[in-house]
Amino acid sequence: MSMKPLLPMKSFFLLVLLFGLTWADQIAPMEVSAYQVWFGVAQSEPHPPMKLEHLVVLRTFFHAGQPYFLGVDPFTLQTLVRPQAGFFLRQQSLDSSALIWSSTSYFRLMASTRSSDGQLTDVGLEHVRAASGIVLTVDLCPSLKPMDRYLVRNLIAAIPATERPIPISFSISGAWIRQHPGDLHWLLGLEDSGSLAITWINHSNKHRYIPGLSWDHDFMLLPGTNVNDEVLLAEKAMLSVGIIPSVFFRFPGLVSDRKLVEQVLGLGLIPIGSDAWLAKNQQAHAGSIVLIHGNGNEPLGIQRFLQMLKNHDPEIRKNHWMLLDLEETIDDSSR
Repeated sequence: MSMKPLLPMKSFFLLVLLFGLTWADQIAPMEVSAYQVWFGVAQSEPHPPMKLEHLVVLRTFFHAGQPYFLGVDPFTLQTLVRPQAGFFLRQQSLDSSALIWSSTSYFRLMASTRSSDGQLTDVGLEHVRAASGIVLTVDLCPSLKPMDRYLVRNLIAAIPATERPIPISFSISGAWIRQHPGDLHWLLGLEDSGSLAITWINHSNKHRYIPGLSWDHDFMLLPGTNVNDEVLLAEKAMLSVGIIPSVFFRFPGLVSDRKLVEQVLGLGLIPIGSDAWLAKNQQAHAGSIVLIHGNGNEPLGIQRFLQMLKNHDPEIRKNHWMLLDLEETIDDSSR
């Protein structure tokens, strides 16, 4: 997908030198306090002859006594965390920002999701426009079992070194972060080494689930669910370990209703579904957003994905089939 750049390319590389921004932006683990929803726009203080364009601010918080914000570039969907020092912040509702940036990927995706939120399952983006390849999303729901590391090891072995870092998305729950610090540290190490390029999708904080209940009364539709807590506490858990949350949210079980979708959109997040949940016998096609679980609870989906890699090995070696980066290939017109 071709996206409108925030700045001309020459200016962008100068911006990298001035502000230390890269596409694989990293942060150190943060002690987050006073974390809150705060919508507005942020613009850097002028550094002639150039300056940062406006960013949409989603959250504000404090770390080490200093104010920070979590923002998103509405053109590229890249999220970033920055100290408020050096930026002008102006409060502005999401609706007002949507009027200004209605043509950007971020607000177009929000609008298209809102127009189709009558569905009760699998709401949100399900595939991207691509001639070949798929977007791989790996769900990390709460689990007492260790992560299926062999999935990632086999993936790295199957993709030529010239194609690294390998794009992959992890839908991560706050509970999983707290339960599996070792597995998370391992993943972050692979990201730091340049093996993986990870998009971190919010998968709720507790990921409540009661086996045996009807799906339309389970997960986040269980009575007593606090949607704000499920979203914001998961984000805080990510920031606490050095992860920058993306603007994407995956509903546990892919289950939601109209009210729930509106609440998530109202927090500035975009639901991500799937048209190829492999363990449920759904077939992947070009541009599919594939769903597998890497939390030890769904080995069938992993087996089917690894078989998919084997089947496409000749195309992978010729760079005719690949894993696609969710943020870079996303195109809401393909929904």
